Amino acid sequence: MKKLNFKKSVLTILLFLIFVPCIFSQTHIYSLENKNSKWTKSGSPFIVHNDIVLKNNLKIEPGVKVMFDNNAKITIDETGILMAKGAINDSIIFTSYDTTGFYSNKNNNGGWQGIELKQTNSNMENQW
Repeated sequence: MKKLNFKKSVLTILLFLIFVPCIFSQTHIYSLENKNSKWTKSGSPFIVHNDIVLKNNLKIEPGVKVMFDNNAKITIDETGILMAKGAINDSIIFTSYDTTGFYSNKNNNGGWQGIELKQTNSNMENQW
């Protein structure tokens, strides 16, 4: 009987150690450094708390969820490149973090401002 309880205890601890990091994994973004970045599925969701300006490369892997808080947005500067290509069964999702309200001219609670492109050249490729 003691062996059975020990095995159950070990199994419970192993399951806890495996699944708890998956449940609580998230990355908070307050700004972007002036270097190339990669947002991975293992760090998802990425919660953007402030407006950020992308001046370098940002690659977002399939399966990543990007959530915007405080009515934030991403602005892609003339030198910035956003590479976000999901897969049929592994989409990239852009959404609001705070769902208490959506952006309007009268209410800034919740919602997000989107992705703003400031490209001046014609070397831009969009795939939807």
